Amino acid sequence: YTPNGGGDQRSDLADVAKKHGRTTYQVMLAWLLQASPSMFPIPGASKPENAISSAEASTLVLDESDLARIG
Repeated sequence: YTPNGGGDQRSDLADVAKKHGRTTYQVMLAWLLQASPSMFPIPGASKPENAISSAEASTLVLDESDLARIG
């Protein structure tokens, strides 16, 4: 399971991203990083700015209400 499912989940994901001033992709990566200490997501990036954006997701800490909303 990842928080990028259909319907309301996408809306919730977008709302959490807006709350933190981040992209939905950054929120998904942050969610994966917080899901398990042994999780190691490997995002793909074809542009340097996308690689930087993905790396910035590691600084996003989702609170319990964020996790409940998207997870």
